[in-house]
Amino acid sequence: MVREDLMRGTYPHRVARDNTLDELPKVTPYLLRRAASMCPRRLALEFEGQSGSGDPVNRARLREAFLNAARTAHAALGPLDPAAFRTPAPLEPEEQAVFEHAVGWYEQLFGTRAVETYLHRCDSLTKSPRRGVRIGGWV
Repeated sequence: MVREDLMRGTYPHRVARDNTLDELPKVTPYLLRRAASMCPRRLALEFEGQSGSGDPVNRARLREAFLNAARTAHAALGPLDPAAFRTPAPLEPEEQAVFEHAVGWYEQLFGTRAVETYLHRCDSLTKSPRRGVRIGGWV
């Protein structure tokens, strides 16, 4: 319904720079939370899967640093390797503080568990033909 009302005549459209056609708009928890307060142009571009201006808050820097450390800490089946959680130098002081806080909680919650890294595809969007959208984002 949303697709029909808002996006009439815009699909399929070309995405990225590879000239492939994308059949479905993108819906993420972030877009649903921020739809009423974010820039309408940016919302439209994100929904359509087109590249626009970057997010002013570069969340990926901190997220990727933490996930890389967690993957390294659990590289082999066994308990957590605390040496893997060295604070990355390129992060800003505020980001380093958030990283260290996250590591503290991660060690408290998962430090004694014997686990092995499993790389899933939860970062990829899932097509939902029934709803007429791509659902997902960072999980």
